Formats: sequence, structure tokens, C-alpha cells
Amino acid sequence: MMLRVFFILFALIAVICFVFGVRNKRRNIGYALMSAALAAANVVTFFLLDSRGIAAARRYLTLYYICHIVFYLSAVLMILIMSKSKRLWLFIIPVGLINIYQILILACNYFIAGANLILFEKKIAFGKLWWVADASSKNSAFWGFGAFRGFYFVSTILIIVLCIIGALRTASTFRNRYLAIIIVESLYAVLEYIIRVNYWPAWILCVAMTPICIFYLYITTYYP
Repeated sequence: MMLRVFFILFALIAVICFVFGVRNKRRNIGYALMSAALAAANVVTFFLLDSRGIAAARRYLTLYYICHIVFYLSAVLMILIMSKSKRLWLFIIPVGLINIYQILILACNYFIAGANLILFEKKIAFGKLWWVADASSKNSAFWGFGAFRGFYFVSTILIIVLCIIGALRTASTFRNRYLAIIIVESLYAVLEYIIRVNYWPAWILCVAMTPICIFYLYITTYYP
């Protein structure tokens, strides 16, 4: 499948961004973590697209969602390092707890027999069948794949609040950085919602993250 080749290219782009990020004198550990997670997500997607059975799809989608969790934690770290404000580091606590909770949901579904919190099935999108994950009937308001995805939006809100505070605390010259991140994260959240309600394949987010990763490289290292 030709599509798989693109994800190898996307993975290479993420690796290049990682190298440029860590070699820059203004290197940002949060950004480095984000680009590394994106490279891993693209590699996982490469194998996911070749999955023929549910066992393989379950494994690769679980790994993919772990990488996706890291995107949010790394975004918070990236903004905190940009802001250079020690007080704002308190934001790492709620986002970190959310990420741990999300990983627990994934781990419970993967390792505990009969948990069945997440359904893995093929859905039609763009004229083809793709492996997607969906909430099962065993989900509750705060436990399951529905809650797992809902916490993405909670993390997005925290990121936006963090950016607003960071923008208010910094010089006007640097406020555009925070505004840009707010716009990008908001659009990403909208895309994630569209993908969820239409049962589109999760790898679309990987495609979207590639230009975002390049843009964040500029924001964290080369922006004046």
C-alpha cells in the first residue's frame, strides 16, 4: 500500500525535527519528546495499515494511542519551558494525572481478559475499510474509551489556559507564539472530534501532526 510509504517519510521528518530541536542552543525538551512520539506514532501506523487480524490491530492501535497521549504531555512541557515560569509548572500535575489515567484504561483493556472497554473493528472511510477503535457497552462516564477520548479535550483546555497565562506574563513581542499554539491546538481538537464522530482512521491525526511538528520546531527554536 502506497500510503504506508508516506508514514515512513513522516517518521523521517519527525526524526529530522527531533535532531534539529535537540541540537539547537534553545532546545526544548518538551518539543523533543513530541517529535520523538510523532516518529514512533508514524512507525506504528506503518504496521497498523498492514494489519489483517484484530489481534495485530489491537496491539498497534493501543501503541498508537499511547503515542497520542504523549503529544499532550509534551505540548505542556514545551509551553512551560518556553514560559520560563516556575509557578506554571503546576499545570504538569493535572495533565500528568490525566495521561496516567488514560494509560490505565488502555492497559486494563489490553491486559485484563474480558475487560472489553474498547472495540476494534473495521469501518468504511474514504471508500475503504480501516481499523478503528470505539467505545464498548461496558463503558461508564469516567471509565472506558469514551472517557479516554474526553480527557483529550480536558488536556486541550488546560493547554489553552496555560498559553493564555503565559501570553499575559510575557512581553508583547512573544505573545504571538502563544496565540499560534492556541490556534493550532484548537484546530487539532476539532479535527480529533470530526475523526471520532465519523469513525475515520486515527492515522489522520499523524498526518496533521507532521506540519504541526515542523511549525513547533520554528516556534521553540528559531522564532525571535
